[in-house]
Amino acid sequence: MKQIGSILFSVLTFCSCKSANNQNKLIPEQLIVQNDSVAETPIKVFTVLFDSIQTDAVEQLALLNESLSSLYKNADAIADEAYVTRGLNNYKAKRFAGTLAQDFDNSDFTKATRLNVSFLTKNEENPKGNIKVEEWFFKDENSAKSCFQSLQNYREREIHFKFISWIWVQQDNKLFLIFSTDFVVDSKPMQTIKQHLIGMLKKQGEYNLIEMD
Repeated sequence: MKQIGSILFSVLTFCSCKSANNQNKLIPEQLIVQNDSVAETPIKVFTVLFDSIQTDAVEQLALLNESLSSLYKNADAIADEAYVTRGLNNYKAKRFAGTLAQDFDNSDFTKATRLNVSFLTKNEENPKGNIKVEEWFFKDENSAKSCFQSLQNYREREIHFKFISWIWVQQDNKLFLIFSTDFVVDSKPMQTIKQHLIGMLKKQGEYNLIEMD
């Protein structure tokens, strides 16, 4: 009996140790899965309101940013609070919109009711160059179309901007602007954002596009 008891004790001890070892082997695998599931930092959307009137258009810049999240990230510049504040104040003062209105002799540029903007850079170490993506809301589709029609004649106008690298898209009562002083219109970073935007908009209907350089 003593010999049988000793054998049983040895078997139970071996099984217990083996079970403990198997549990220890699972821990690193579980940690790896958890690390892989950590979400990337979302690309921020900054909003400037010019009018309290609500539009019936769906905000699409956040959806665009989500589709770009593996390729782009927040530009480092937005960590500078003074930079962001200065940029948003310029939007509130309608400086860019006012210059467009003057250059194209069209006051509709200053009639946006809301503007969303994101500051992007390529999702890589030490990225070079930033791109801004803007979403302009208007009270009605006619105002957005009026602005877009004016932009189509830009080669016939004398405008104040020394460097132009703009991609404008109009759909319904909104304008989108993809803009950079670091990349030309035909560059891959600019075209990739345009392709993602167009891919999203064409599912909802017709749109108008112009690339300006």
